[in-house]
Amino acid sequence: MASGLGVDAATAQRTAWIAKFFAARDLALGVGAAGGSRGCQTAACASDVSDFVAMVAAIRAGHVKTVPGLLVAATAAGAALAGGAALLVTRG
Repeated sequence: MASGLGVDAATAQRTAWIAKFFAARDLALGVGAAGGSRGCQTAACASDVSDFVAMVAAIRAGHVKTVPGLLVAATAAGAALAGGAALLVTRG
């Protein structure tokens, strides 16, 4: 993913473990949210918001290419909105 965002190959290779770390986090939160855990739903939504903010900051700082970065930011924003909507629908 990093190389698709325009990050140089050496940096992408050195930071691949970070991507795996966050992928594992998202998987665990997704499984918990699918299982009905409101805490996991909330944490997943919060992590999507933080992903959006981090990507916008990376775009503004010139760390990633604009168009791919905007696609990732839009995906994170969509996930955050869907997660927020799910929290509102399932509030108890």
